[in-house]
Amino acid sequence: MSSLKKIFTLLIVLLLLVVAIAISSMNADSVLLNLHWYELNWPLGFTLLLFLSFGVVFGLVLAWLFWTWPAHREKMHWKRQYHQLQQFHEKEVAALQQKAYQEASEEVAKLP
Repeated sequence: MSSLKKIFTLLIVLLLLVVAIAISSMNADSVLLNLHWYELNWPLGFTLLLFLSFGVVFGLVLAWLFWTWPAHREKMHWKRQYHQLQQFHEKEVAALQQKAYQEASEEVAKLP
C-alpha cells in the first residue's frame, strides 16, 4: 500500500512540475509588478505560479486558523471534561464501595 501511495505522489508531483513548466514557457514575456515602493520585472508565468502558490499557502493557513485549530481546541476541552467526569465517577464509586464495606463489617460484628 505504501509503494502505491509513493507512486501516486510521484505522479502528482511530476504532473504539477510539467504544468508549471508549461505555464512558465507559454507566458515568458515580462510583466511589471508595481508595489508602490518597489517594481519587479518578472516573467508572467513565474509571477502567476508564485502568486498561485502564495494564495494556496495563505488559504491553508486561514483554514487552519479558522477551522482546524478551533476544532482541536474544542476536542481538547471535551477530553478534559470527560476525564474530570471519569475521575469524579471513580471517586464516587470508591466511596460507595467503602460505605458498603463498612456496613457489611458492622452487620457481621452485630451477629451473635
